[in-house]
Amino acid sequence: MYISSPATCKEGVNPFKGLTLAAFDKVNLHIVQNLSMWNHLVSVANLSKCVVQHTVTSSRHGGLSFSSLFFRAFSTSMVSEGRTHYSYIRVPRSMPNIPIPGYLKDGTVKRNHRKSGRDPDTGRIVIRHKGGGHAQTYRIVDFVRVPALEESEEPTKIRDKVLHIGYDPCRSGRIALVAGDGSNKMKIITAPHEMKVGDVVTASRGKPESIARLKPGDAYPLAHLPIGTLVYNVELQPGKGAQLVRSAGTCAQILNKTETTARLRLPSKEEKDIPLGCLASLGRVSNIDHKNRIIGKAGRNRWLNKKPKGQTGMNRTLWRKKRV
Repeated sequence: MYISSPATCKEGVNPFKGLTLAAFDKVNLHIVQNLSMWNHLVSVANLSKCVVQHTVTSSRHGGLSFSSLFFRAFSTSMVSEGRTHYSYIRVPRSMPNIPIPGYLKDGTVKRNHRKSGRDPDTGRIVIRHKGGGHAQTYRIVDFVRVPALEESEEPTKIRDKVLHIGYDPCRSGRIALVAGDGSNKMKIITAPHEMKVGDVVTASRGKPESIARLKPGDAYPLAHLPIGTLVYNVELQPGKGAQLVRSAGTCAQILNKTETTARLRLPSKEEKDIPLGCLASLGRVSNIDHKNRIIGKAGRNRWLNKKPKGQTGMNRTLWRKKRV
């Protein structure tokens, strides 16, 4: 079955009624081979009136109209069947925003805070290549986990259950919303790799009950962790809060111990001595594929408060074109 010319289609009569998709493809092929597109614009317009109301309900075309399929036959541009350019540059949101209570947000941290890298008094640039960036709401993350012990005070153990694991715009690693220890008040901690919703993590300034039962996310002093353990969120002073190894996918390793300090190999391969009373969490920070992300375009760096360097060459700051 085929149609010799679009002009033979009478208005109000649908010649494609009961036509299968395979037969309709033959109709398209016949029309393309036998008609001149420029000499039959009027005829094509008349034919489109007949087919504009007929739709396809099969899974192949998913409800596209016959008119749309008809005009595809006259398309002169190549259509890519693979991935689009946008699919490479869009930001994948594998981790959704988690419901965070208001007392764990601090909007005043970023409000009226200059992000151009300038000194607040002199106005001069003190940090280069900074400026712009999307507005962010700061999440208050608990880096202390357990307060430092006073003299003659026995250590306590805090148990928290993981409620949500989600995205934080102010850091590269994921965060976890936890609650427990007999209280309904929630807090945010840095989520380690392989942490799941429903896990129970413990933190204490004392000795763990069993080394074999330790899991990622548990926090204990370096004095009670065995040599070779991988840790993150390491304190520099007991009770001050974690200051080292907080970026996505990073971890430090305990190399050896002395009477007062423990030597750690940091992600930069530097070896540093840390007091034994400092707290450290077991495991490594989540989002280990952060280093493999594809920026995709220059505008995404501007979202992240990064300005371009500007010039190119060996000396980008002092080089000037020679005057003749």
